[in-house]
Amino acid sequence: MEPTELVKPTEDEHMFNSLSSAAAFLEAQSINDLRTPDVVDLLKGSSSTHYKILDGKSRQTFYIKSQHSLPEELSKELEGRLDLQLYEDVNGPIISVAITIAKPGIFVPEVTHVLVIANAKEIITIGVSVNKEDGNISFYQTDISVPSDNLKMLRMCGTKTGRIFMAADDGYLYEFDYKPQESWFSRRCTKICHAPSKLSYFLSLYDDPIIDLAVDESRNMLYQLTAMHNLRVAYLGPDGMTLTNIGQCTNIRKKAQSLCPTSRLFDEQQFDIISIHPITVSGSHNGRLLAVTSNGARLYFTSTKSHSVEPAALQLTFVRLPVEKVGTNEPTPAVDAAFYMDGIYMVADKLKPRVSCVCPDSALMTEGQAKPLFPHQNMANASEVYEEFTLTGKICAIAEETQDIPLSMKLNELTASSTVPPRRFLVQTRTGLVVVEKRRPIEILQLLIAEAGSCFDTRAKDIRDFIDHYGPAQTYTMCFDLVCKEAQQSQQLNSGTLRYTLSTESLATLISSQPATRLFYSIDSPSIIGSLHGKNGVSQRDGFALYLYRLLQPIWNQKVTVASSTTQKPSNAQDTSVPKTTLLDIHGKLCQLRKFMDLNPYINPKPLHPNEVQSSMEELYQLLSHAIEAVAFISYLIDAGFPRIVQRMSVSAQVALMGLTYESMLTKPDGRTVLRHLVTAVVDSQLEKGTDLNVVTDTLQNCCGMLTNPKEVIMYKAVQHVRKASETVDPTQRTTQLSNSLTLFKKIADYLSYEQLQEICEGYKNLSYNIGVVDLALTCAQAKDPYDRCSSYVDEGCPPADSRRKYYEIKKRCYICVFSALLDAEYAGELQYDSAGNSKDRAFHFELYEWFINKGMIKQLLTANTPYVVPFLTRPPFRKENYDLLWQHYRLQQRYDVAAETLEQLALTECDITLEKRTEYLTLAIGCAKSYQGPRVIQMMDMVRRLEIDLQTANAQLLHNFSEAKDPLAMETEV
Repeated sequence: MEPTELVKPTEDEHMFNSLSSAAAFLEAQSINDLRTPDVVDLLKGSSSTHYKILDGKSRQTFYIKSQHSLPEELSKELEGRLDLQLYEDVNGPIISVAITIAKPGIFVPEVTHVLVIANAKEIITIGVSVNKEDGNISFYQTDISVPSDNLKMLRMCGTKTGRIFMAADDGYLYEFDYKPQESWFSRRCTKICHAPSKLSYFLSLYDDPIIDLAVDESRNMLYQLTAMHNLRVAYLGPDGMTLTNIGQCTNIRKKAQSLCPTSRLFDEQQFDIISIHPITVSGSHNGRLLAVTSNGARLYFTSTKSHSVEPAALQLTFVRLPVEKVGTNEPTPAVDAAFYMDGIYMVADKLKPRVSCVCPDSALMTEGQAKPLFPHQNMANASEVYEEFTLTGKICAIAEETQDIPLSMKLNELTASSTVPPRRFLVQTRTGLVVVEKRRPIEILQLLIAEAGSCFDTRAKDIRDFIDHYGPAQTYTMCFDLVCKEAQQSQQLNSGTLRYTLSTESLATLISSQPATRLFYSIDSPSIIGSLHGKNGVSQRDGFALYLYRLLQPIWNQKVTVASSTTQKPSNAQDTSVPKTTLLDIHGKLCQLRKFMDLNPYINPKPLHPNEVQSSMEELYQLLSHAIEAVAFISYLIDAGFPRIVQRMSVSAQVALMGLTYESMLTKPDGRTVLRHLVTAVVDSQLEKGTDLNVVTDTLQNCCGMLTNPKEVIMYKAVQHVRKASETVDPTQRTTQLSNSLTLFKKIADYLSYEQLQEICEGYKNLSYNIGVVDLALTCAQAKDPYDRCSSYVDEGCPPADSRRKYYEIKKRCYICVFSALLDAEYAGELQYDSAGNSKDRAFHFELYEWFINKGMIKQLLTANTPYVVPFLTRPPFRKENYDLLWQHYRLQQRYDVAAETLEQLALTECDITLEKRTEYLTLAIGCAKSYQGPRVIQMMDMVRRLEIDLQTANAQLLHNFSEAKDPLAMETEV
């Protein structure tokens, strides 16, 4: 600290270093979370038949969650039929059906989707609405239809913009277009033909009709599969509202056979593509399409323009053969229906009521923990997991249930939270509907824990295999997730509503009883310790960091505010970027995590001398605490009226807020500066609304005291008292307000800068509150030197080259405010020396007395009744002037004995003093000694006799000196 600095903690460098270190560690741990498996990268080479086949119920990822039988009447309708293709308002058998999003502005707002039904005569539409409260589906008859013109629409599909494409048996692609109303030059409903080329208008395509359609919404691409196994590619434009034919991929069977020359699955007699499925941008950067053959082989197509986002034709790159079951005589599977979306591949066996499931191995995302992310050798061998399950009845179709699951959690299941539901799939059979759920690693661990009960040794091998597969850090992350979820659910069951204010004892009991918590404490089990514990708690630290990142990830890089879109607000208005519901959800999870850490010292030890890992753990815990308060503070601002509060800030502060992210708000000094502006603005806003200042400050301190610095709130409250004192004319009220402000300012004396102290003191002096100036300035001086280093420094005469000098110089600046107030008070006739004299600051007294001497205020020094006058006057080196003041100080205090001794010391000192002055000192000393009445009276009498002898000697010497000086003068006169 430089001598000119004060201890104002503008920002705690150590705190920000810790927070920045924790943030960097979080982001380093999150690298795997930000990655998703790329289909093309996983399937290197030309072909593969190797899968990881899971065995054992506890490791099964796909399982039947529920089954729903068809109504008896509907089952009878299906008897003897291959499919149910009846609708009471449609004339003739149904050829194909599709449901798509309704175009905007056509139907009533309740209608969100359109059911398109095609038969041999016409294509009709039916409006569909879903009641969000009870889930009931309603159908609305429309007059939107077009004749089919004797064409059979074999397949239909819709896009997110509401367009409807149809594949007719004449080999052409059609679009069913409808508008709000007819015009002079166009009909309301039309059937548009999209020929693959201009020449094809004059050619027949009946020999190669389109048998399947697939839309890639992420790239606005439309893929068409023909009966002769050709793939046509069309681009729907950047807005999805046009159509441009790009090209087609032919000779697919021969290309597949060249990639798998040893396989018989691509012989001309066996080869047949039954369906195509788009691979979205999130699934692969270069992969475009997956085609499934009748024998279960998967054909992966990529863009002909490698690593380009431009629309392009397709090329076959990789072939994935069906699983080979060793030791069985099962024939090559015959696929009846196939499904693919976001990494999950499911096919229905045509010969048996069996569904085969394939998905990427989630452990591939645990780089550096369980295994490399993308091994260079045998990559395909370890990339996918295979399993199957059997149902009852012929399987007709497979689809995924629509759920609100983040795409990142679908593609990388390790990032999935236990509070987010797993993916569910609907399998339609001849007997009913089967709901199949996909277990993620966290559900598998939860199942293992539940099966182990209170003794994990019973399932030690399975748990150890799980840890070895996914890595100890990921396992810890899942345990943190499960513990917080279990505690939250238990609180909901116990209280009926979610609360985060349970007593420490009840919460400790609650958390310790959870199964996932018991796994933490079973680490010491000999059968588990080698897998999970890791070295020196590194796995615990990494797991904690990873889970903390996943909780903060929705807001971490988000800006705190966005420009307000409401027209009633100013053009530069800002509002929160994250909804309050999201903030409250994150806040609740963070609170659960912190309480778990607080109640489990084994997980979060805090030794006096931490090692590197423990120090890192403490930094992460500190970041957790600050994040809790940051989220709580923003939530409070939302309740208080966020846009209105921002408008109260300065323009520069508003500009800084616009670019502020949650990450920088937590870890950067500039972010805390913006927060201080927000605190001031919200206090102003609440006071203007009439809210009591105590309520505002208490609320801020309770929800975010560590983040917003309660000292700033206290200072603001103190300034308000000064303002009220300046506005009142009642002397009593003014004194009360000033006294209240002084009490608050003294609480934050260590926080006030010298400039702030000067400003406050000037305000006090303007209100004639000099006693407040003295009291506050002395309190600030003491706060700057809490260990009182300056006392010994001044006692030793203020050595120039001393480390204590910097504290002394800092305190001297505070003393200047005191001296200024004392001078004003003297001129005003309001002496405040007694209040200053009550200080126990030794350095202050020394500076005060020096100031008295310099100002010629000797009387104030001599009459000062403090224990510091004598040490000040007697401090080394010896100065005659000080001792001249010292004996006077003693005499005024009627301490005649020490006054006499001081005078004797002056009379006998070796300093350059005239004999007349020494004689004066001896005379005064005798007078003081004779005036003494006390226990030392005999000693004083002896001293008087001694001094009288010395005085006689001094007088004789004076007389002799006088005679010698007189004789030369007489002789000169005679001459």
